[in-house]
Amino acid sequence: MLNRRWVGRTLLVLGVLLLAACGGKSSPGLILYQPADEAGQPALELVVVNVNGDEQRRIPLSGPLRMKGVATQTSYRALFFTEDGAVYLVDARDGTAQKLDLLPQDGRQLYPNHLGFSWAHGKRWTVLGDVRGNLAYLADLKTGQVTDLVYDRLVFFGRFSPDDAYLALAGDKGFWLVPTSSPEDARRLDAWNVRFSNDGRQIVYIEFDREVGEHRIVVEAVDGSESEVVFTADSPLLDVAFGPRDNQLFVRGEDALFLLNTDDGTREELLPYDPPAQLQFSSDGTKLVFGYKREETMVWYWIDLTEGTVKPLDNLPPDYPIPCQNAPTRQMLFAEQALEVEERHYTLLNLESGEAKDMALSGKEAGMPFVLECSGDGRFGLVLSLFQGAGQQQRQLWLLDVGKGQARLLAQADEVRGALSPDGQWVAVNTIKQEGETAEPTLTLVRTEGEETRPLGAGYLHAWVRP
Repeated sequence: MLNRRWVGRTLLVLGVLLLAACGGKSSPGLILYQPADEAGQPALELVVVNVNGDEQRRIPLSGPLRMKGVATQTSYRALFFTEDGAVYLVDARDGTAQKLDLLPQDGRQLYPNHLGFSWAHGKRWTVLGDVRGNLAYLADLKTGQVTDLVYDRLVFFGRFSPDDAYLALAGDKGFWLVPTSSPEDARRLDAWNVRFSNDGRQIVYIEFDREVGEHRIVVEAVDGSESEVVFTADSPLLDVAFGPRDNQLFVRGEDALFLLNTDDGTREELLPYDPPAQLQFSSDGTKLVFGYKREETMVWYWIDLTEGTVKPLDNLPPDYPIPCQNAPTRQMLFAEQALEVEERHYTLLNLESGEAKDMALSGKEAGMPFVLECSGDGRFGLVLSLFQGAGQQQRQLWLLDVGKGQARLLAQADEVRGALSPDGQWVAVNTIKQEGETAEPTLTLVRTEGEETRPLGAGYLHAWVRP
């Protein structure tokens, strides 16, 4: 549903695969990086740093890493990929690295994402696949157990149920509903876009009867014991999801959004629109932001599904949003995407309240933004801007304090990477200066408030891992 054309490539390159929202007690987590020698070559080891102290651990690697580490939702664990195709599960607490037992790959490489779309990441499980979509595995990040998931010729993406008990996996012949504890018992659904209920006990999906030309919405128990067609239509149904209550379905039709009550079959139209359209749910599923193109300009609305209220968002930039890279989604950061502007506007939208905060940057800060990441509380945002400087393209990393409407330049170099800590108190800043075949990588921790910095030396940033 969400247009990812902004971030497809830069997600992998610049490391916004970090899950920055923490539950419970606030903690900066641990940072993992790869030290470098005098020529800028990465060492065959990972270093784990506890930001709250001086404790460091070193984890040996069997070979060069192929891409950045992937921080998972499982406490203190991250996946790493070597150039020879191996995948390692690293536990940052005890400094162990477990090689996952994958089937022969014939030289094919695995990724946690494909064309900018996440395969699927749950609280305990993650899905890995190759770029062609015909190789996929379910990895248990607690035990390291791996299961082959290629039920169809192609696999596209997936999503886990709220309790991690099931995985809905999209293949070229429909969806597969996979019990994570027994993947061999997977069953296929001739369905479009399977979604789970709030308690994970039901699924809802759209099916199409080609013989009669009928689109149907089906609500079904996850184990298949009960199934009911709750709505039919002659015109296309594009998407469906459970609302705040499980007897309430949010439906995106061909030209309107509406709520469907499955108890009595009544429907309430929320908003007519012209396709194409974009939408994003809040973390609790009760609010959403919806936008569509009207005469070459995006118009946006904030919708409270519980109250059925629709509020126009008139002050948003007329471009596609970039959701803040945290989980669950609480904010969306909008940015003007024109190539040349003297003043670039950013708007942080709180999905829970519908409140929008605006700030503008001018001069070099108005460079084309490529990557945006938000702290869990939505106060801080990271912006990587590109601009022409000194005869070549330069990169700047800016820290936006949206609450104060202030911007702070953290770094400028040939290559810059950055990542917010899970508690939003630190930024890991990685600058890389290139001189011919020699690289000079520098890694520094910077406080989001105040002037405190902690140099970590020469190295390459990989991931924050949360408690």
